[in-house]
Amino acid sequence: MAHGAVFTCWDNDGSGGWNAAKTGRDVIMSTGNNLYINYNIERTTLKTTYDFDPAPASAGLSSEARRHVLGVEACLWGEMVPENHLDSQAFPRVLALAERGWGIARYDFADFLERVQVHVNRLAGMGVVTGPAFGYPIIPTIPARVRNALPSLVYSASQNQNDEDWRWALTGIDRGQGYDAIYPLHAFDGDLETFHLTWGPRKEVDTFTIVLKEPQAFDHVQAITGLANGDCILRQGVLETSSGYGRWKEVARFQKGVAEAKLEDGKPVVAVRLRSTINQSPFDLLAVREIILEKDGQSTLKEISPVERLRLPPAVAKGR
Repeated sequence: MAHGAVFTCWDNDGSGGWNAAKTGRDVIMSTGNNLYINYNIERTTLKTTYDFDPAPASAGLSSEARRHVLGVEACLWGEMVPENHLDSQAFPRVLALAERGWGIARYDFADFLERVQVHVNRLAGMGVVTGPAFGYPIIPTIPARVRNALPSLVYSASQNQNDEDWRWALTGIDRGQGYDAIYPLHAFDGDLETFHLTWGPRKEVDTFTIVLKEPQAFDHVQAITGLANGDCILRQGVLETSSGYGRWKEVARFQKGVAEAKLEDGKPVVAVRLRSTINQSPFDLLAVREIILEKDGQSTLKEISPVERLRLPPAVAKGR
């Protein structure tokens, strides 16, 4: 490496960077285990990022070598993350990076977490949607499961295939790479900021179905596809409901990525399905954003505050 060049450490544990600092080279620490925030939140949590010390005692750095550790950098590799997902992928983990980069007098994650809750409200006021701080179970807004027959963005070896059994366990994506938008249940979690991303669907072949645990009568149904910027919509398709045993009824057609209908026959709904009526190009990605059911003015859509969006585990929330 040329004399005077700055070494960027992209290895997983930081050893390459610390060894470079010991030889008198300037170093920026950007380790994969802690500071790759294109990784999903299950692998790199807020605490994982906060835990990173760019020049720990365990590295055996002399005072001279420590001076060669210039700072830290987080990597968010864009090919793994849709543009509309960048803010929630970066925040709140960038807050942990900033705190450790500026330096702290003592390690206190609980205190840091209190301040994060202030900052996410400030960010919300600026129009920034922050993501979770920890991995969390994705729970349908009302008891239901997904029959996902859309083409997967991940190899089948990296995910469990959904079936017709309530015992199925959804993993959705390789926990190493990527982000959490590939989980099918994001399309029925009551949150408009999450979505299920897939390749463009084929005509009459690729469908996406929500199967309710208990049949219920509803007044209104709506299916929203696409990201907030208008990309990744279902170009042409139909929204259907079933009263059971394959009795599918078309209730609406998609226009500009949205389909909605009043349900006036009073029949219980067993399942809701969207189906493409054209061969959408595989590279014309589809985001199933949310399927919404309403009854007597009550909606499956939820109001989620910025702090709730952190998805703090109960043990962490109690101790904060």
